[in-house]
Amino acid sequence: MQDITLQNPFMQLSYAAVSTCVDILGDTLLAFYLHGSALHGDAIVGVSDLDCCLIVARALDNRQTAALIDTERSLQARYPVASEVHLNVYTIDALQQDSFARFLLRHNAAILYGKNIVDILEAQGYITPRPDAQLAKSRLPFARDCFRDACIGKQPACTGKLPDNPYLRTRKFARYFVVLEGAYWLMTQEIFTTFDKTTVLRDLKKHLPEFCDAFTQTERILQNPLQTTMPPKQFLSHIRPFVERIFSDIERLL
Repeated sequence: MQDITLQNPFMQLSYAAVSTCVDILGDTLLAFYLHGSALHGDAIVGVSDLDCCLIVARALDNRQTAALIDTERSLQARYPVASEVHLNVYTIDALQQDSFARFLLRHNAAILYGKNIVDILEAQGYITPRPDAQLAKSRLPFARDCFRDACIGKQPACTGKLPDNPYLRTRKFARYFVVLEGAYWLMTQEIFTTFDKTTVLRDLKKHLPEFCDAFTQTERILQNPLQTTMPPKQFLSHIRPFVERIFSDIERLL
């Protein structure tokens, strides 16, 4: 198991998920990755999901699929620190064809069990995209659609199901539209190092100081959204100049 630091309330749940999946899948399970808020230190007990990615050697049979669905339910019931548990399955063949998924596993996930699949595939000639301007521009239409949908009150494709609590929705938007999209802008400047929120916000403050108010507000929301109490519409309006600026910068590249 990779030596990483998890948020304490989610550690026992994460390790229980790994153990159960190994029992169910055996040597079919090549690797178990954790991503999302629990990995990044953003998870809220009783509110956030546990997001996992299982890389398997072959398509699962009906028994294995049903067992994983039951596992998601039973883990959530046993460990209510997470509102839901997601055991998302990727076959190795599918991962060979999905370069962006390999990029996310490389830069925005951690291995809790098994092999470094991305390294193995790269050794076989399956190249993982670099965190650069080309990658940032390739996802720009998707990013724009997500921000537009959020601003008009629709469910964005990038966030997963939004919480009912409006201040927790604001927190989701802070994570995705400032930290995540800000990280892709940093790639265009060749100064990206990580998706870690503290590092991204520090680098954004340094290179885009005119938006420091938005970054400071994002920090407050990520730390304690229920205390900050900023409604989603107000927050999206507050960060719109920043988002439009970085989208415009990315559009002009290449």
